[in-house]
Amino acid sequence: LTSFASSIEIIKPDKTTVLLSSSEKSNVLDEKENVSLDIINYPPEKFEGEKIVGVLIEDEFNSNFLELTDTKELKIKKKSSQNKMILISDGDIIANLYTPPNLHYILGYNPYNPWGHNILEGNTNFILNSIQYLCDDESLIKILNKTK
Repeated sequence: LTSFASSIEIIKPDKTTVLLSSSEKSNVLDEKENVSLDIINYPPEKFEGEKIVGVLIEDEFNSNFLELTDTKELKIKKKSSQNKMILISDGDIIANLYTPPNLHYILGYNPYNPWGHNILEGNTNFILNSIQYLCDDESLIKILNKTK
């Protein structure tokens, strides 16, 4: 769950795996538009469809320092070896809400749930599995998923 995610445009589809996407009932708002609960009374007549908000890219990545020249102290690596990168379009996916003074909630805690089921494990599991995958620890992911 995120608050205000942007969409991601995929440039190399053969090197990219979609990890997170919105529902088919999605619309994009301009930054000047107000977000309001009044949308309940006036629902949109059409939707723009699914939007990609999280991807895994597996490729060789070019350096941002291609234009720099090597020195005897520093040799610039122009391209990475085969590598992995996960991009999520909203930083709130890993944010911890907090209330003053310095009371931090655990990742996935929903303080606004009136029914008392305040723990949302989806983001926590997603982040932990993503980190383990990026670290080439897929065996640990399988073990963790079996214990739940």
